[in-house]
Amino acid sequence: MRCREWMLLLALLGVVGFGCQKSDRGGPAPASPGGTQASAETSAEPPAVAVTEFLQAIREGNDSKAAAMFTSTARTQVAQLGIEVAPRGSDTATFEVGKVQYLEGGGARVSATWTDVGADGHPRTDDMLWMLRKSPDGWRIAGMAATVFPDQPPLLLDFENLAETLRKLDMLRAAIQDREQENVPIQAQRPANTQAVQR
Repeated sequence: MRCREWMLLLALLGVVGFGCQKSDRGGPAPASPGGTQASAETSAEPPAVAVTEFLQAIREGNDSKAAAMFTSTARTQVAQLGIEVAPRGSDTATFEVGKVQYLEGGGARVSATWTDVGADGHPRTDDMLWMLRKSPDGWRIAGMAATVFPDQPPLLLDFENLAETLRKLDMLRAAIQDREQENVPIQAQRPANTQAVQR
């Protein structure tokens, strides 16, 4: 995992999946052509449309479109920190946009799921919550929240404060490595003894 070169959302989704929160739901979520699905109630709501466009851009690897869907503050942060918005895209990914919750002050939260084939060859799904802000250009992505570890509160990533977000991702990477080490059998951690034990 290369948090400093995070290819923005796709790498963030990778972080979520790498943290053991992936759930196998038996197969990819049904999707309309292009790998997307939205309920009739939410598909026409502007924040849901914005999330759909953003996730579709990530799925297709459309870096310019993905970058355009961030708030102006987030885009400025990306430029200042020299982060490249270059999602790899995924032909096997599908996503579903869920409910919209409007907030005071011109904000909204939009739930969504992202399903893709994991390293083990099985489909895995992540639940996430997208934070949006209304701007003159329309609804734009300001951040996201996702549960990485079931025993920990959701991880909040603020795209308008990328320095803090990168710090959180570095801490997350270390936490994931620590948990993986704890799961390695003791026998596997010991160096192989090539000498016969003499009694």
